Amino acid sequence: MIYVFKTIQWILFLFQALISLIVILSWKDFNTIYTIVLFLITCTLFPPILKRISQKQTYLQENFKTIFSGFLLFFIFTMIGFKGISKSKKAQSKNETREISTQTSKEPNEKNPSLVDSKIPEPQPPKNQNRDNLKIEEATEKLLKEDGKQKEISKISILLEKENLSEARTSIKSLLVNFQSDIDVKNLLKKLESLEYRRKEIDRISSLLTKKNFSQARYSYTNLLKAFPDDNEILKLGTSIEFEETKFNDLNKIKGLMKKNQLADARLMLLESIQKYPEDPTFKDLFVELEKLERIAEDLRIQKENLSRFKTGIKDMESFTKDKKWKECVKTQSSINELFPNDKKFIKLKEVCSKENDKRIAEEEESRSFWMKVKIILAIFFFFCYLSYGYATRCSNCGKWHKRKLKRSEHIRDDWQHETKKGTPDHRYKDNIKTSVYRNYFICKNCKHEWTEIQYI
Repeated sequence: MIYVFKTIQWILFLFQALISLIVILSWKDFNTIYTIVLFLITCTLFPPILKRISQKQTYLQENFKTIFSGFLLFFIFTMIGFKGISKSKKAQSKNETREISTQTSKEPNEKNPSLVDSKIPEPQPPKNQNRDNLKIEEATEKLLKEDGKQKEISKISILLEKENLSEARTSIKSLLVNFQSDIDVKNLLKKLESLEYRRKEIDRISSLLTKKNFSQARYSYTNLLKAFPDDNEILKLGTSIEFEETKFNDLNKIKGLMKKNQLADARLMLLESIQKYPEDPTFKDLFVELEKLERIAEDLRIQKENLSRFKTGIKDMESFTKDKKWKECVKTQSSINELFPNDKKFIKLKEVCSKENDKRIAEEEESRSFWMKVKIILAIFFFFCYLSYGYATRCSNCGKWHKRKLKRSEHIRDDWQHETKKGTPDHRYKDNIKTSVYRNYFICKNCKHEWTEIQYI
C-alpha cells in the first residue's frame, strides 16, 4: 500500500513540474505565479502524508477524510489553472489581431502633408501571423461547410428513407456543386440511383401484372431480387406475382370449360375460386354468366327432349292410324299437343284421329246403351225370381217348391267338437272348437209334412 501511494505522489509531482515549466517558458503573467504556488503546495502536502503512512499503515483508515480533501484541493487548483491558461491564450490572440487591423487601417498624418507625397513604408504584420489567421479562417470555413454538408446529408437520408426521391435528387444536385469529389455525397448519389432503379422496376412489374404479362414480370422480379435480396416490398411483389398468375390461370381454365360446355366442372371451379379470391369481382361476374349459360343449356336440353318426344309421338300416331287404334292415337296426341301445336303433320294426324275416335266413341255408346238395357231387364228378372223363390225349399213328400215353416228347435249339446276323418280335433276351427248343436223341426205348408235339420251354432 505504501509503494502505491509513493508512486502516485511522484507521478503527480512530475506532472505539476511539467505544467510549471510550460507556463514559465510560454507566458509571463499571473498564471506563472499561480502554477509555482500550486507546485509548492503539492510539494509541501504530499511528503508528510506519505511519511505518516510509512510509519503507520492504519493512517489511511484513520485519516481518510483529510487525505481525500487534499486530493480534491489538488484537482480543483489544477482545473482552475488550466482554465486561466486557456483564457489568457484567447485574450493574447485577440490583441494580436486588433493590432494587425489597426496597423493596416491607418491613414497618413494630416498635420505633416509632406509625408503624404513621400513614400513611407506601411507597417506589415509578421508573415507567420498572417498565415495563422488564414489557416484559422480556412479551418472555420471548412468546419461550416462540413456542418452544412452533414445537415444536408442527414436531410437527404431521411428523404431517401421516406422514398421522396425527387426532393432528394434536387438536394443532392445542390450538394454536388460544392462537394463534387466528396465520398459521402457520391454514396448518397449511388443510393439514390439504386432506389430510383428499384422504384422504376417495381412500377414496371406492377404495370406488367396489370397487362397479365407474367413471364416478363417474373424475369424482372428475379433480376430485381438479385439487386435487393432482403427487401420486403420486393418479396411481397413476388408473392403477388404468383397469386395473380394462379388467379389468371384459374380464370382461363373456367372460361375454357364454359366454352366446352362443361358447365358442372366450371361451376365447381368457380365456387372454389370465389372462396379463394373473395375480393375479385371478375369471378362473381363470371358466375352470373355461368348461370345464364346453365339456363340456356337447360332450355336447350328441354327443347331437345320435347323434340324427341314429339318425333316419337308422331311416329306412334302414324302407326296407330295404320292399325286403326284410335284411342291410343288420341292419347299420344294429348301428350304431345303442347309441344309443337302448329306443326302441319301433327295437325293432319290430329284431325284424322279425332274424327275416327269420335266415330268409335259413338259406336261404343250405342253398344253400351243396348247392353245396359239387356242388363237391366235381366236384373229385374232375377230380382223377381229371388223374391218368389228366395225363402222356398223343395218338399221331399209332395215335391213342390214352397215356403217352409219352423215349428220348433231343440237344444242337443254344447261341447261338440269339429273332428277330422281320423277322429282327431280339427285345428282349422281354433276359435270355435266346441259348438252348441240344435235340432230344428220344419213343416211343409202344402202337404203338412214334417222333417228335422241339425244346426251348429
